[in-house]
Amino acid sequence: TFAVRYFADSLAAFPRAAHSPRARISLQALVPTGGPAAPRSALAGNMLRDLRGDTAATKLPLPLPALYQQQRDTFYQEYRAEVAAISAPTDTADTGSYRASLSYEQQSASYVLFQEGDLLSVAYFTYDFTGGAHGNYGTAGASYDLRTGGRLRYDDIFLPNAAARLPALLAAAVRPLVGLGPGEPLDKTLLVKTMPVTPNVYLTAGGVGFIYQPYEIASYAQGEVRVFLPLGQVRGLLRQGLPLPGAVGLAAQ
Repeated sequence: TFAVRYFADSLAAFPRAAHSPRARISLQALVPTGGPAAPRSALAGNMLRDLRGDTAATKLPLPLPALYQQQRDTFYQEYRAEVAAISAPTDTADTGSYRASLSYEQQSASYVLFQEGDLLSVAYFTYDFTGGAHGNYGTAGASYDLRTGGRLRYDDIFLPNAAARLPALLAAAVRPLVGLGPGEPLDKTLLVKTMPVTPNVYLTAGGVGFIYQPYEIASYAQGEVRVFLPLGQVRGLLRQGLPLPGAVGLAAQ
């Protein structure tokens, strides 16, 4: 079980202007509350690292309020620097063209993708707008072994030989998602000719999800692309000992 924590704040670009554009920041996080103390503590630390965007478990996790304060302070510092380079509007009743370009936003949110038995998978979503035509967003998937609270990264899930076999499986699975028929070239609608094997993966009882953020393999307009490979297709590529509900017959390491 989890508790949901939410933090939010905003900062006016021109405090004396009646309709000043603002920088808005929010962070929504899941905090483990159930299960034995030791794995729960390890899980909480690993989830805090993933919320921060760490790629390894080498840094100590920050407590959630401190993490939010760090992100807010950095966000506001960068925003103030941008505003300082712009002259304040003379008409304080309306900021006109400033409103869109200086309406910065930073969002972080977490939600459960899958939970059953000893397996938990979580999505970490981020959205940032710092001016320009549109904001940028992306989702990072993360899986955890609830027996230990440990993080399951790509190399913890897949055997070394998986990298050679996954591109063909991913290509076959992505084609119908982007309107391609069997055997049609991927670059007819995507930005790639062959499917890269992203480490941005999450594990479920039914298979493995691969998340490609905007611009990784497709245009921004096509959005984030999620490719799911059923367990039957990847069973021989998975390491032994994974916390899959009812898992049997996985490949030996």
